[in-house]
Amino acid sequence: MNQLTGLLTNNSRLARCELARARPLWPAWHDDWVVGAGAYDDGTVLTRRFGRGVPKAGALELPVSPVALWAAGTLGVSQSLEDDGQPFRFRQWLVACDVRALSTGLHRLLVESLPDFLRASLKGSTAAEVIFLTLVAQLRSTGRLDDSEAPPAAVALALTQTGKLVKQLALELTGPSPAFALLATNGALLSATCVGPATVSYRMLEGEPGCATCGLVPPFDELSPRVRDHRLRRTVVVSTQVADPAGWKTLGDEAALVVDRRLGLTLSK
Repeated sequence: MNQLTGLLTNNSRLARCELARARPLWPAWHDDWVVGAGAYDDGTVLTRRFGRGVPKAGALELPVSPVALWAAGTLGVSQSLEDDGQPFRFRQWLVACDVRALSTGLHRLLVESLPDFLRASLKGSTAAEVIFLTLVAQLRSTGRLDDSEAPPAAVALALTQTGKLVKQLALELTGPSPAFALLATNGALLSATCVGPATVSYRMLEGEPGCATCGLVPPFDELSPRVRDHRLRRTVVVSTQVADPAGWKTLGDEAALVVDRRLGLTLSK
């Protein structure tokens, strides 16, 4: 995948408004890319995938979901949208991964490091899927894999441990340094990490009364509940590509970011 993007808002009723506000912040998807979208509807995981040449507008039609995740890019010649498309899913978790460098030997060692039940769940042969399952294994080791209220610190630990394990195995092989970015959500939080030269950026969108989606234009009725809701809305956007770097912050190598449902930010390394 070439572009990963996640969004978490503090008001799920305004999810479509926030998507319309955030969408210009990351580059447009190419027509020949495939796009996968994931979100939650009353706790139910929803995923949709759009192939090459298929209109992508449906990927931006969100349910009333506080969090959404997109993965866009190209697939290899032997890869399928069904088995290799993203975001990946494991139970309540949705994960997207952009891998820029992973040797064959490292790929093999990572597969061997997985618990049997995760190794058996491999659908494709991509490095992205192996790193996704490595994160799942780390979440399991923290005891938070099935915890919908997993504390941000535990999720951040699983992310950083994933990066450290991949780097450690790469050093054992004396091969090229790995480079990848991960975005993950369980419906209650949005998290990200990056290793090597891969880039993950994030920014906060503060509330404002105007909204083209809802037709809110000046002068604003400050007594209106809709205007008040729009003033109080906040959203965090995380992306591996941005249209304009102004206003964004960037994660460092092996750093992890976790955004909770109140939009509190936990940063760790």
